[in-house]
Parts: sequence; structure tokens; C-alpha cells
Amino acid sequence: MREAASPRVVAQSPDYLVLYKPHDMHTAPLCAGGGGALLDWAAERFPELATMRGLKAFEGGLLHRLDFGTAGLVLAARNEASFEKLLSQQRGGLFIKEYDALASKSDRLLSGFPPDGFSLPRGALESPPFTVSSGFRAYGPGRKSVRPILHGKPAYQTEVLSLEPAAVGSGVVQFRVRLARGFRHQVRCHLSWLGFPILNDALYGGSGGDAPLALKASFLRFADPASGERREYRL
Repeated sequence: MREAASPRVVAQSPDYLVLYKPHDMHTAPLCAGGGGALLDWAAERFPELATMRGLKAFEGGLLHRLDFGTAGLVLAARNEASFEKLLSQQRGGLFIKEYDALASKSDRLLSGFPPDGFSLPRGALESPPFTVSSGFRAYGPGRKSVRPILHGKPAYQTEVLSLEPAAVGSGVVQFRVRLARGFRHQVRCHLSWLGFPILNDALYGGSGGDAPLALKASFLRFADPASGERREYRL
């Protein structure tokens, strides 16, 4: 699942940009003038991105973020009117994202996870789709990770669309999952809770070495803020 090492523009219109973020790059700067993030790269080419108020400080026209280690597609608005329309879709669960991940089976439940683990209907692993759902809480030193909350509100859902062996005899499984509303580390935490931590994800029990996190944001679907027509982009 090794991806390109440089950011790029995947698609553009007068109202939005679909950007590619490589592994090991921040989506937005961590502080004013931080530099080196995807937003900084994009704002050099589309200066309007940096002047927008954004979801949080230093996030400009970004509609969402990817973890530092995750590669894939990121959506950004180029004007305030489009930002508001896309944000409304996001809040209404109409901005759909899909991720591809490589994971391996583990029977070790990490500390802080609900003690009973996650219970699936019989046969669910053999016959997806199925959904993993929970609230989340920050966890651990520096609150760097999250843990599921069984009765947390709001509940965030990770729909497992498919899982299949990545290669015969490798013990590695390839997942494709879908999110309508996302939380920090949601896919990483939910797959670990399911018993399949993502490869090279030491924070959530994944095996592997220094290779990039085996997680890619591979698909976006939303309505064009100008025309209302469906837009879909896949890596």
C-alpha cells in the first residue's frame, strides 16, 4: 500500500480542491507559521485557502484532516459559500469517505478498551458489510490515542464494506471501510477493537517495522457546492 511521497492536486473546480496527502505529513499546520503541512503546500498554489476562517485555527478551507501517518484524499473549499455548503453536508452525514487498510489478526486487547471487546453477529466477518459503532474518549500519555465508549454519545460508525486476504498465506487482511461522520483515529481504533490492528500502527497494537501506516483515505463522495451534482473521487 505504499503511496506517492509528494502531495498533489487530484481535482479542482472554482469552489473546491481534492488534494492528495502523502504519509508522514500533517494536513494542517500545528501552529501559526508552522509550515510543512498539506495546507501550506496547497496555499502556495491557491492562496485563498489560507485566508478562510476554517473549522479551527490554522485549518483554512480544509473540511477534514487525516492523521500524520495516513495517506489519501482531502477536500478543501476555495470560498466561504462553498465551505458552508460542504460543511452542512458533512454535519448531515452526506460527505462520505472510504479507507483501505492492511491489518493482521490479534487476540490482544489493548488497555483501556471495554473489557468484553467488540461482539459481532455470528458470521459477520465472513459476510460483510457490518458496522462497528462507539463513542470515543481521549486516552494515554498526552492523550495521544483514543478508546471506544460503549454508550458514548454521539456514536461514530465504521461500516466494514469488505475484508479479504491481502495475499495467500500472509496472514494480512485488506479492509475497505466507510465513514459518514469521523472522529480522530476512528478507523485505527475500531479495527484494533475488532481484533485487526492496522500494520505499522504501534499506537493501536499493529505489527510491523518502520514502514508507513498501512491506511489510505481512498474515496470521497459529496455534492458539488455550486451545481448540487454528485462528485466522487477514488485513488
